[in-house]
Amino acid sequence: MKKEALASADMRSTQPEQQEISFNVKWLGQSILLGCLTLFMVLPWTNIALHAQGVEPVWDTPFNVSDSLDASVTPTITCDAFGIVHVFWSEKTQGEPSEFPGRDTGDSIFYRQLRDGEWSSAIDVAFAGEGESFLLQPVAGTDNDGTVYLIWSGYRGVYFSYAPIASATMAAAWSPPVLVAPINPIGDFSGPVKRPRLVVDEAHHSLHVIYSLYGTNGNLFYLRSPDMGQTWDEPRPLTDVTQARAADEVNANGRIVLDQTGNLHVIWDYVVKQGEDWLGQAIKHLTSTDNGDTWSTPSDVAVAWQGARWWGVPDVVATSDKLHVIFACGDRPRRCYTYSGDGGKTWERLQPLFGDFMSLAGWDSMTVDMNDNVHLIAQLRDLQNETYVWHAALGDDGWPVQPSRTPLEMWMADHFPESCISLGNEMHFVMAQEQQGEVWHLAGKIYPRGVAASAFPAPTKAVEVTPQTEILDAGTRVTATPSADQVSLPIVNGLASGRDSAGLTLIISVLPVLILIAGVMLHKMRTK
Repeated sequence: MKKEALASADMRSTQPEQQEISFNVKWLGQSILLGCLTLFMVLPWTNIALHAQGVEPVWDTPFNVSDSLDASVTPTITCDAFGIVHVFWSEKTQGEPSEFPGRDTGDSIFYRQLRDGEWSSAIDVAFAGEGESFLLQPVAGTDNDGTVYLIWSGYRGVYFSYAPIASATMAAAWSPPVLVAPINPIGDFSGPVKRPRLVVDEAHHSLHVIYSLYGTNGNLFYLRSPDMGQTWDEPRPLTDVTQARAADEVNANGRIVLDQTGNLHVIWDYVVKQGEDWLGQAIKHLTSTDNGDTWSTPSDVAVAWQGARWWGVPDVVATSDKLHVIFACGDRPRRCYTYSGDGGKTWERLQPLFGDFMSLAGWDSMTVDMNDNVHLIAQLRDLQNETYVWHAALGDDGWPVQPSRTPLEMWMADHFPESCISLGNEMHFVMAQEQQGEVWHLAGKIYPRGVAASAFPAPTKAVEVTPQTEILDAGTRVTATPSADQVSLPIVNGLASGRDSAGLTLIISVLPVLILIAGVMLHKMRTK
């Protein structure tokens, strides 16, 4: 009986402990459930929070895309819906490079693509044949049908080629280059084509191109293909400089963009010769609401003030409700910004950017991410008179007081930035280096998560273009294969850092919740 009584007492004495353990286990389970629910509530807001804070991209390691003994110049970049990044540049493969290779004129158009963190080998899409002394300034675009389109300038005019994205890393996949806008170098259209620009307009199944002519013609020209490059309309001038005034008046540095409503917008410099100098007088704008059939009368975006030696080289991007323009302005090449909320009919008062930061690397580059945020890449000289490549984002509170420095050093790249956004959240840009004649690429993750990559559609388009004039030789030569280290660099240092940043952002977002749960649990256990 005594043993039974002792056992019964032991059982009664352990019941509160068991109840406490049961309560703690139950409470722990509820806490874990609460934490998971909080986690799922936090995740959808992560990108929005980053957008509101204007977080800088988490940059990768710069990568030498061209990496050759030849002079590489005038690069361009475009991002597609499939998560692939396309880089083109002009390269001088014949003759010895000059003292400043980056100022050479190339004789070939080269191409590489970044896919799943790996760079393809470099191929030449086209190289100059007989009667063609240079090929320069490629510009590219893509569509959702899986095609990449390419425009570039040559001694004899504007050239075009395209390829299926899935096989674009093979030279044989590219259509033979076609001279879509012939220029007579010794006639009224003398002088090289300058800075062509391309827009891929899938809604109208059209390609839109603008370019300038220097020499005896000072107009900005428009060129359209109504069937995605199969045929091309005759080039048309968008401005009205007469031959008599062409020696002292030029419309140049044009940019073309498609807005959210499907309208085309073109901005450019109106430049006048004064003595021995060419000085910008105004930033001009015009628009087309009918797929390029007709264009509005040119109007002023901004007019140079007296003494403004630097004025022009604009860039324009379209967000959901605005057109944004940035250009060099002032007695020194600082930056000015304006925007239009009514399709270019009126423009807001100019806003100076970044204080005394100044310099000009040919031009700046803007692009727009999936949250409608505008990003700028510019080469600028800071307050200590040091020149670097900078990034700035237009957030909810406007532009920052000062831009943020990128990891791209001046010895890597210093001129002609071009940028794009991949899958909504990855920023990519390329620049050329004058002294070395190389093209460098830099990528950075803006938000932890982007949009899903599209699946490649079944191929439906044959690689052929209706010839209109004599074509160049297609690129078929064997090019140097990058070293193993060169190819592996983006895998080791590439967008992995962006993925790490996404994980870090997630930890930072959830950590306060987990700490709170742990604190409450500890308090409960101590007070029982």
